[in-house]
Amino acid sequence: MTLLDRLAARGRWRTVPAAEKGLVALGMLAVCLTAPPVPAGGLALLALTALAVGPAGVPWRPFLAVLAVPLGLLAATLPLLLVAVTWDGGPQVAWAADGPERAAALMGRAAGGAAALAFLATTTPVGQVLGLLRRWRVPAAVLEVALVTYAQAGTLMTAAVRGHRAQAARLGTVGVMRRLRSAGMLAAGLLRHGLHHARALETGLAARGYRGPMPTLDTQRRARPTRLLAGAAAVAAHAAAAVALGGGLS
Repeated sequence: MTLLDRLAARGRWRTVPAAEKGLVALGMLAVCLTAPPVPAGGLALLALTALAVGPAGVPWRPFLAVLAVPLGLLAATLPLLLVAVTWDGGPQVAWAADGPERAAALMGRAAGGAAALAFLATTTPVGQVLGLLRRWRVPAAVLEVALVTYAQAGTLMTAAVRGHRAQAARLGTVGVMRRLRSAGMLAAGLLRHGLHHARALETGLAARGYRGPMPTLDTQRRARPTRLLAGAAAVAAHAAAAVALGGGLS
């Protein structure tokens, strides 16, 4: 069981219908993509974090750890947006005039999007998400690929954590060169492990005579109209605040 599975299964909102949580998360994500990015992303980040660690009961440290992964990767790429590379008899690197604006817009949209997905992932078990998508008439083949990909990602994450701990116990993370060598060996091992697990999964499905959809347990309740209206009102308030602070749609 991955960290996201544990958080979603133990949270206070694990029995709340996925449609109610999805309306808030995906609605705020849509606002982040259409409204001025900096205020929209900042407001979504604050609101969804408060909602997750407050009423939903998600521990704040694991939630921030989930958020830190995409935001950390994004922060590492921001310096590339601040410079412009041209060719004038050779590569010329200069400060981009619109670099800060592009970086701020990207960070705002990405922060809001990461918060929306982290909120949905840490409060909603994957079975509820698949059940909701099935009711929305998403093709069964897409859902099967998503389920297998999720399971494969969880397996690889577990193997990566165990491999890193084993390397650290053998002093494989002491020093820069040894750490790089250990990272390369871990990546090679994960590739082999992933291919072996995928082959074993395919063999197991064939041995069980798989010919149709893979059912998942869906025990969630039906969405309540009053909760849906409250979620829509929250999204509308988010959009109005983002437009007011940003001075208009982007």
